[in-house]
Amino acid sequence: MNLYQLNEKGVRPWGSWQVIGVGNGYVVKKLRVLPQSSLSLQLHYHRAEHWVVVRGKAHVQVGERTIDLSKGMVVDIPKKTKHQLENLSNQPLEVIE
Repeated sequence: MNLYQLNEKGVRPWGSWQVIGVGNGYVVKKLRVLPQSSLSLQLHYHRAEHWVVVRGKAHVQVGERTIDLSKGMVVDIPKKTKHQLENLSNQPLEVIE
């Protein structure tokens, strides 16, 4: 059972998200991160994440490692790993999660 429904949306101080796909055991979201904004440092016990940058530049923390990603680049976030997504630029950032 998924907690999200197709096209569900949310607005946050850092930007917004929209569910663009739902299936058995997975949810696909598009995250839009405002310029100079970031999501909180997170950790998930029951799910891994896979992020694909589709617009802009992302600054990402995965565990103790930080990396910069641009359009077409991806990062995998294992379960139980601290992670954070930031947009340090002056342009919008879009990520498929």
